[in-house]
Amino acid sequence: MKTHRDIISSLDIARTRRAICCRTAFIEEAIKKQQIADYGELLSTAEKEAVIEKELKKMRAQEYAKRKSQRKILRQKAKSSLIQQTRNEASQNRWQTKNAGSGQAIPALIRKAKEKAYHEIVIKY
Repeated sequence: MKTHRDIISSLDIARTRRAICCRTAFIEEAIKKQQIADYGELLSTAEKEAVIEKELKKMRAQEYAKRKSQRKILRQKAKSSLIQQTRNEASQNRWQTKNAGSGQAIPALIRKAKEKAYHEIVIKY
């Protein structure tokens, strides 16, 4: 069972450095220190700048591709809505001309017979 003192010291260690997960991290750190002492920094300043510039260029290309894709989608949506609006207006105009052309009054008996026919259901076996 851990005492209060053990818990606090563990928390202090975790705050000040990486938590101990395995011995490999310590071995790697020791090898890294030795290599830096013997040969200098692992990456030169020019190499660091090249890597950073390459990564920034890649991120800019991704951002450009994302914006281009968004624009393409929005353009297609605008086209689709314009096509649908045109079709709706054409359909309305067709119905208006059809109804205006049939200005003849339909007799009430025929109209009622047609309405009744739509509400009847005939089932046969």
